[in-house]
Amino acid sequence: MLDIASPTSNYKIYKKLLRTGVDPTVPFLQIYLRQFFMLNEDQNPDYLRRGLINLQKRRVIYRELEEIRHFQNLKYNFTEVVDLVNFFENYETVDNEDFYLRSEIVKRNDQNARNKKTVRRRMTYT
Repeated sequence: MLDIASPTSNYKIYKKLLRTGVDPTVPFLQIYLRQFFMLNEDQNPDYLRRGLINLQKRRVIYRELEEIRHFQNLKYNFTEVVDLVNFFENYETVDNEDFYLRSEIVKRNDQNARNKKTVRRRMTYT
Protein backbone atom coordinates (compact mmCIF):
# COMPACT_ATOMS: atom_id res chain seq x y z
CA MET A 1 0.00 0.00 0.00
CA LEU A 2 2.82 2.41 0.82
CA ASP A 3 4.36 1.79 -2.59
CA ILE A 4 1.11 2.69 -4.32
CA ALA A 5 0.75 6.00 -2.48
CA SER A 6 4.42 6.92 -2.78
CA PRO A 7 4.99 10.35 -4.35
CA THR A 8 8.15 9.16 -6.12
CA SER A 9 8.07 9.75 -9.87
CA ASN A 10 4.92 11.83 -9.50
CA TYR A 11 2.77 8.96 -8.15
CA LYS A 12 3.65 6.80 -11.14
CA ILE A 13 2.51 3.50 -9.56
CA TYR A 14 -0.81 4.98 -8.41
CA LYS A 15 -1.54 6.47 -11.84
CA LYS A 16 -0.67 3.22 -13.58
CA LEU A 17 -3.08 1.32 -11.34
CA LEU A 18 -5.78 3.90 -12.07
CA ARG A 19 -5.36 3.43 -15.82
CA THR A 20 -5.34 -0.38 -15.63
CA GLY A 21 -7.93 -0.73 -12.86
CA VAL A 22 -11.55 -1.66 -13.10
CA ASP A 23 -13.88 1.22 -13.88
CA PRO A 24 -15.64 3.09 -12.45
CA THR A 25 -12.96 4.52 -10.19
CA VAL A 26 -12.85 7.66 -8.08
CA PRO A 27 -9.34 9.12 -8.22
CA PHE A 28 -7.62 11.00 -5.42
CA LEU A 29 -7.90 14.56 -6.77
CA GLN A 30 -5.14 15.97 -4.57
CA ILE A 31 -2.60 14.29 -6.83
CA TYR A 32 -3.96 16.15 -9.85
CA LEU A 33 -4.19 19.44 -7.96
CA ARG A 34 -0.59 19.04 -6.86
CA GLN A 35 0.45 18.47 -10.48
CA PHE A 36 -1.34 21.67 -11.59
CA PHE A 37 0.26 23.60 -8.76
CA MET A 38 3.72 22.37 -9.71
CA LEU A 39 3.12 23.25 -13.36
CA ASN A 40 2.19 26.83 -12.49
CA GLU A 41 5.29 27.57 -10.46
CA ASP A 42 7.99 29.88 -11.79
CA GLN A 43 10.14 26.97 -13.03
CA ASN A 44 7.45 26.24 -15.65
CA PRO A 45 6.85 29.53 -17.45
CA ASP A 46 3.95 29.97 -19.88
CA TYR A 47 6.33 31.42 -22.44
CA LEU A 48 9.87 30.46 -23.37
CA ARG A 49 12.63 32.60 -24.83
CA ARG A 50 11.63 34.94 -27.61
CA GLY A 51 7.94 34.71 -26.63
CA LEU A 52 7.40 31.10 -27.71
CA ILE A 53 4.56 29.24 -25.99
CA ASN A 54 5.67 26.48 -23.63
CA LEU A 55 3.94 23.61 -25.46
CA GLN A 56 5.37 20.93 -23.17
CA LYS A 57 3.60 22.55 -20.22
CA ARG A 58 0.36 22.72 -22.22
CA ARG A 59 0.64 19.02 -23.16
CA VAL A 60 1.07 17.95 -19.55
CA ILE A 61 -1.93 20.07 -18.47
CA TYR A 62 -4.01 18.59 -21.30
CA ARG A 63 -3.03 15.02 -20.37
CA GLU A 64 -3.96 15.58 -16.71
CA LEU A 65 -7.30 17.17 -17.64
CA GLU A 66 -8.09 14.30 -19.99
CA GLU A 67 -7.51 11.81 -17.18
CA ILE A 68 -9.90 13.72 -14.94
CA ARG A 69 -12.45 13.97 -17.77
CA HIS A 70 -12.21 10.20 -18.29
CA PHE A 71 -13.26 9.58 -14.69
CA GLN A 72 -16.04 12.16 -14.91
CA ASN A 73 -17.55 10.47 -17.96
CA LEU A 74 -17.77 7.02 -16.39
CA LYS A 75 -21.17 5.69 -15.40
CA TYR A 76 -21.48 4.77 -11.74
CA ASN A 77 -24.12 2.16 -10.95
CA PHE A 78 -25.04 3.15 -7.43
CA THR A 79 -28.08 1.70 -5.76
CA GLU A 80 -30.28 4.24 -4.08
CA VAL A 81 -30.40 4.05 -0.30
CA VAL A 82 -33.82 5.46 0.50
CA ASP A 83 -33.05 6.27 4.15
CA LEU A 84 -29.98 8.25 3.12
CA VAL A 85 -31.87 10.14 0.41
CA ASN A 86 -34.64 10.99 2.88
CA PHE A 87 -32.12 12.18 5.44
CA PHE A 88 -30.53 14.65 3.03
CA GLU A 89 -33.84 15.80 1.58
CA ASN A 90 -35.20 16.59 5.05
CA TYR A 91 -31.98 17.93 6.53
CA GLU A 92 -32.42 21.37 8.06
CA THR A 93 -29.68 23.80 7.24
CA VAL A 94 -28.30 26.29 9.72
CA ASP A 95 -27.68 29.89 8.75
CA ASN A 96 -24.47 31.80 9.51
CA GLU A 97 -26.02 33.75 12.38
CA ASP A 98 -26.92 30.52 14.19
CA PHE A 99 -23.40 29.15 13.65
CA TYR A 100 -21.97 32.37 15.07
CA LEU A 101 -24.19 32.20 18.17
CA ARG A 102 -23.25 28.56 18.74
CA SER A 103 -19.54 29.38 18.43
CA GLU A 104 -19.93 32.17 21.00
CA ILE A 105 -21.51 29.72 23.44
CA VAL A 106 -18.67 27.25 22.94
CA LYS A 107 -16.09 30.02 23.34
CA ARG A 108 -17.75 31.24 26.54
CA ASN A 109 -17.86 27.71 27.97
CA ASP A 110 -14.19 27.24 27.10
CA GLN A 111 -13.25 30.51 28.81
CA ASN A 112 -15.26 29.57 31.91
CA ALA A 113 -13.52 26.20 32.10
CA ARG A 114 -10.10 27.88 31.88
CA ASN A 115 -11.03 30.39 34.59
CA LYS A 116 -12.11 27.59 36.93
CA LYS A 117 -8.78 25.79 36.43
CA THR A 118 -6.89 29.01 37.20
CA VAL A 119 -8.88 29.56 40.40
CA ARG A 120 -8.25 25.97 41.52
CA ARG A 121 -4.50 26.36 40.94
CA ARG A 122 -4.42 29.57 42.97
CA MET A 123 -6.32 27.98 45.80
CA THR A 124 -4.02 24.97 45.82
CA TYR A 125 -0.81 26.99 46.04
CA THR A 126 -1.88 29.55 48.67
